Order: sequence, then structure tokens, then C-alpha cells
Amino acid sequence: MAELIDFRSPLPGTVLEVIVKKGDRIEESQPLLILESMKMENEIFAESGGVIEEVFITAGQKVGGDEILMQIRVD
Repeated sequence: MAELIDFRSPLPGTVLEVIVKKGDRIEESQPLLILESMKMENEIFAESGGVIEEVFITAGQKVGGDEILMQIRVD
């Protein structure tokens, strides 16, 4: 049975690039976005495989730590 999980920001910062889009199938450890925090670029990776159900962020957006960035349907 499929489960929806909230993918949250591991740290506060500015989204530089969103690599995936709604409907994309992803694999565990696949890069999802690039987040700038404390003047460092951080590639943020998927914790599990599945399908991107929703993307709540855009490039240039500031996000807080633990903010929901995406929803992923895990099969």
C-alpha cells in the first residue's frame, strides 16, 4: 500500500534549484534540490524511493528548518 510522506528541509536556507518535479519517479539517495545555507551549497537527497506527489517550493524561496518541501508517495 502506498504511503505519503512529507519531505522536510534539514536546515534553513534559500532554495537554489529544484531538481525534481511533480510526477517524477525517484530513487533513494537521488538529489532533489540544492539549498544554500550559511553561504554553502548543499545537495539534498531523497531518503527513500517513490513518486513526487507535490512540490511546495521554487528556486529563490527561503525555507525554514523542518519546513515541508515536498510530498513523496512511497510504494
